[in-house]
Amino acid sequence: MNIWVSLLAVKVQSANRSLIEKPTEVRDQRAVELLLNLSSARNLAPFLGRENTVSKAATELSQDIKSVYRWTQRFMACGLLIQTRTVARSGRAIRHYRTVASEFVIPLAALPLAILVETDNSLHQQMQDALMRVWLKNGAERPWGARVFLDAGRVSIEMNNGSSAQERISELDTPSLTRWFPLRLALPDAQAFNRELVELEERYKARETIEEATYLFHLALAPS
Repeated sequence: MNIWVSLLAVKVQSANRSLIEKPTEVRDQRAVELLLNLSSARNLAPFLGRENTVSKAATELSQDIKSVYRWTQRFMACGLLIQTRTVARSGRAIRHYRTVASEFVIPLAALPLAILVETDNSLHQQMQDALMRVWLKNGAERPWGARVFLDAGRVSIEMNNGSSAQERISELDTPSLTRWFPLRLALPDAQAFNRELVELEERYKARETIEEATYLFHLALAPS
């Protein structure tokens, strides 16, 4: 009997392990809002893919126990968190919690547009600010400026020193470039351009080395 109980326990543990390692899709709007808000999502970290108690989680988060307990109740109410077991200690029950999965996936259809736009804009602005600071730092000693000109009937703005793009690139000791430009392309050309950009990214990703400098890279293509 003990052998069968042990084998059953192993099977249950294996099933639970495979369940928690599998990403879980989230569509409940209460859960989606909690996950997409960094202020609330950070409170899920001590339980994400691992078992923990409220007391230990409070220590990890540098918060009081009552606050963390309230968060566990909110996470449980929307199905993100479960109570895994209770351990009797010093005459009281110590509850252990864990997320229902080690990773959550929110389908695009379940993403609230306002939150999606706000999150994307915030991230984009942070990256754009970082890119511009580095670009200006690298180009501060060069006679660059803003060139405003007419291009195919439309006003364009380009940061350069009057030389060609190829000349500017060859002049740089530290490669840096920032460009926004409209392109009027037929659909097959736009598809080809998109494919070539992805191939270019993959080609240079394959050449990454840990010891080398990090370059911030941004590509975007969409019909306007």
